[in-house]
Amino acid sequence: MPLLERGALGPSGNERVPIDGSVVGLSFLSTPTAFRGQDLLPLLPTIRSTLASKVGNGTDPTVSTVQVIKQADQLFGPDHTTAYAIHVNAGIQQELTPSLTLSADYVMRRYVHMGGFQGVFSVDRNQFNRPRVTGVDPNTGVVSFVRDPVIPLCTPAQAAALNPQDQCSTGAITVYGGDANYRYQALQVKLDKRFSSRLQFTGSYALAKNTGFVAVTQYNNPALDYGNVGTPRHTLIVSGVYEIPDVHAQSRILRGLLNAWTVAFISETDSAPPLDTTLSGLDLDGDGISTTLLPGINGHNLLGQGLSQSKLRALVAQYNATVEARTRIITNPDGTQSVIRPRTPFNQIISPIVLPGKISAGDSFISQDVRLTKKFNIKEKVTLSLIGEVFNLLTSQI
Repeated sequence: MPLLERGALGPSGNERVPIDGSVVGLSFLSTPTAFRGQDLLPLLPTIRSTLASKVGNGTDPTVSTVQVIKQADQLFGPDHTTAYAIHVNAGIQQELTPSLTLSADYVMRRYVHMGGFQGVFSVDRNQFNRPRVTGVDPNTGVVSFVRDPVIPLCTPAQAAALNPQDQCSTGAITVYGGDANYRYQALQVKLDKRFSSRLQFTGSYALAKNTGFVAVTQYNNPALDYGNVGTPRHTLIVSGVYEIPDVHAQSRILRGLLNAWTVAFISETDSAPPLDTTLSGLDLDGDGISTTLLPGINGHNLLGQGLSQSKLRALVAQYNATVEARTRIITNPDGTQSVIRPRTPFNQIISPIVLPGKISAGDSFISQDVRLTKKFNIKEKVTLSLIGEVFNLLTSQI
């Protein structure tokens, strides 16, 4: 990813940043075309000279690519730093019998300053999609708006000219920050039976909480970017190996078929992960991000881990009351009525939320893997094992 940054901040024309074909009069984004590769060959000299004149050839260090094309992707902020992690473990163990032990551990993993090197916390510092309302139709409520980025929008003439002296922008300028933090905490309990009396058994349970950066949903309130990352609250894993007792039959063939069988299994059960409560396709505050947390929610993925269904219903009722208060009902000339819902600065219609009668916080997960092994003793030091395995047997989400 730093290579992309070098392309944007390095000399213009360094061949590390893609340029839209419209710069040289070639654009096939909207309609099918019969243009073929052999049609391109005679145009290449003209294309190269046009690009060199407009974009440069990568030899002038005083003019960067971002100055020419007026947009950039995956830059690293000046305060971006190297991430680090802190790991803490503490536990106790008790021997219940000579072959059975019980242990309990507290585990904490803290990850700090995650960012561009991990591909997270990318923010459009130009807020290119931010709308500026220019008018509202009093009859229909339709909102008229124009783009209002931090760096003024280029005019069509400026966008085509690619003049590095023009102080305008043609797109987003996404910058990686090093501000994404995470914390995983868990109480892990393990019951372990060493192999004896034909049985080996392990049961592990984890009560976990994993919080940290989820997504940028508001430019002026970074605290709302955090929440539950999505780890199940409860996880139970049970595994075991059991040697089936031998059958003492008189027939050697029968003993060979019925003896030396081993059954092994792994069973995993996870509780339902938390769910997010976002309003997709709505930019309520007009900052250019069309994904907004439900008003009154202070983090991501809280339903099922921190947000009860009754609280969610109360917040939805409050939100709906606000929507209805801003809703107008007008009578048309033909006597019919029209409902005029409020709209966002991005002209997105704001409608009431309809919740189902029963809300599920997600599906729990159950899975079993089974192995069956048959051993044949061919010679004193030679054995043959036939193994049959079934993965995800009876796997379900409930």
